[in-house]
Amino acid sequence: AYVGITRARERLYLSRAIVRSVFGAPSTNPPSRFLDEVPAELIEWRRSAPERSAPVGALGFGRGRSAPGGSDRGSWRPAQKPLAASISLAVGDRVSHDKYGLGTVVACDGVGARANVAIDFGSSGTVRLMLIGGVPLQKL
Repeated sequence: AYVGITRARERLYLSRAIVRSVFGAPSTNPPSRFLDEVPAELIEWRRSAPERSAPVGALGFGRGRSAPGGSDRGSWRPAQKPLAASISLAVGDRVSHDKYGLGTVVACDGVGARANVAIDFGSSGTVRLMLIGGVPLQKL
């Protein structure tokens, strides 16, 4: 990833597989460490919806399961981000949400823990959220 990022001239498209198949079993992938070095003001985030969903009752990713004749690899889960107690946001603020990704605040109603915000998450659409403590949202 580093070579591609450093050689881009005008525009760079980055994509990432959060889950991929390794020896027939789903495996989660952490983001590249180089993504943190890209300045936030240069990023235009677009997230596309998954094309398929897992069948009902399927094993969730990252829970680990022994394959026939294989060994139990255990479970790996990414570190949980602490939930924000209360965030103060204004129109135009950039935010990161665990589910929707990067977005821009387009409307604010109310104050404090009773505040409601509308955030444009690009291809995920505009989402209205209450800022009561525990929202998986970070102000950038």
